[in-house]
Amino acid sequence: MNNMLKDALEVKDELLVRYGIKVSFRAPCYGSCGADLESSQYVGGITYWPEKSLFEFQFNSCKSGDVIILDTKEFHAKEELAAFIEDLITTQLSR
Repeated sequence: MNNMLKDALEVKDELLVRYGIKVSFRAPCYGSCGADLESSQYVGGITYWPEKSLFEFQFNSCKSGDVIILDTKEFHAKEELAAFIEDLITTQLSR
């Protein structure tokens, strides 16, 4: 499933660059895997929890430190995950 996250982020590479988002993939830890995303406005990450088949999204404001996104979703296809990531970047995190 880490491949699904990596593939979904690679599909959105142009979008990530356009929004100035740096992505770094985390080594698997405690059964989870994920990616950290950071920009000048926010830092956060996407974590995949395989035992529950869930993706967790958490992002904090660089300015205030407040949590701006904390959500858990289930995705079964790279395209679904990529579409959610696009909405996350262009709508939810761009407010």
